[in-house]
Amino acid sequence: MKKQVFEAAERLKTPFYIYDTDGLSDKVNALRKHLPSSAEVCFAIKANPFLINGMKPLVDRFEICSFGEYLIAKECGVRPEKMFISGVIKKPEETKRIFDENEVLPVFTAESYHQFLLLRELAHEAKRTVLIYPRLTSGNKFGMEQEVIERIASEGRDPFVKIAGIHYFPGTQKNNFKKMAEELSSVASFAKELKEEYGVPIERIEYGPGLFISYFVHDKRQTISDEEWEIFENAVCEASETAPVTIELGRFLSAETGFYVTEVMDEKSNEGVNYLLTDGGIHQLQYDGQIGGMSIPCITQVPARQGEEKTWSIAGILCTINDVMVRNVPLSDIRIGDRLIFEKAGAYSADEGMALFLSHELPAVYILSGGELSLAREMRETTDFHMERRKEN
Repeated sequence: MKKQVFEAAERLKTPFYIYDTDGLSDKVNALRKHLPSSAEVCFAIKANPFLINGMKPLVDRFEICSFGEYLIAKECGVRPEKMFISGVIKKPEETKRIFDENEVLPVFTAESYHQFLLLRELAHEAKRTVLIYPRLTSGNKFGMEQEVIERIASEGRDPFVKIAGIHYFPGTQKNNFKKMAEELSSVASFAKELKEEYGVPIERIEYGPGLFISYFVHDKRQTISDEEWEIFENAVCEASETAPVTIELGRFLSAETGFYVTEVMDEKSNEGVNYLLTDGGIHQLQYDGQIGGMSIPCITQVPARQGEEKTWSIAGILCTINDVMVRNVPLSDIRIGDRLIFEKAGAYSADEGMALFLSHELPAVYILSGGELSLAREMRETTDFHMERRKEN
């Protein structure tokens, strides 16, 4: 952990997040070592929109899952040709606005046949060619079955619609690399079928492997082994013989960039359990796989002290018994006013919590780049979100 994170934890008003973008290039470059030269990398900005600027020179494109994410990406200067417009629902008025605002159209996914028809209709109205990636389902609410995509492919050529790729994202926090290889092989076979049976040449496969991140200190698996990387690399290379592959990732690229800092405000012992009460909580910090605070993430005490070690449960500011971030953490001579740094908080942690519950503030966000810390978002009050502002219609 960089000294700037420690220094910030000592002096800045809590709670807050720090995202260290200096390590992003190392993470992306390490991934690219296991990819063929034809492969591309796509960052799913839902994992952390604050990393867009840091990712711009590193990745080939950004997956965008909502109109709000589109507006953020556009404000950050992401060019439309680097936008991959995904999302379960595409509202007609918002999608039309994307058409109207861009001289070069982004690539769009089609989550359903109806969504395909919407994109085709907008393309015809604008008399512009749109590139579409039908999304193949992995057995859940996302995407379409093969038969539906075949129906789209069988409808023949359209001067304003080009089926340019296949999108496939089967899940997150996956560690079965043989399963990933099977998935890629299956998608590549389907892409080959679309070309041979329907004359639809698939130019690219967009695949989200959902590579796992180890969040907790007692996880049996902490890293991806060389053997697993070899399986992954071979699978991408083999699929690339049918069509070049784009690897779409969010959590894997961003989790390790983030730190969440909260202050100890109170301490007590209830029925033999030692509690530290902080000004943070589960509304601002969530780890995938964390159930009732039973798993222990990496936590650093600031300042560090030598002394009596006791086991603590770290609870937050919310008025609910569920607000326990972690249980049974050994800490030395912890005191009211000390700060706790939760590591690996760079992906989803800030957004998957109940941010507006009890009208607490939204934490400030800082970006660490080039060794310099800058304020990306001030701490914000949320009372207006719950305040009645009645207006007559």
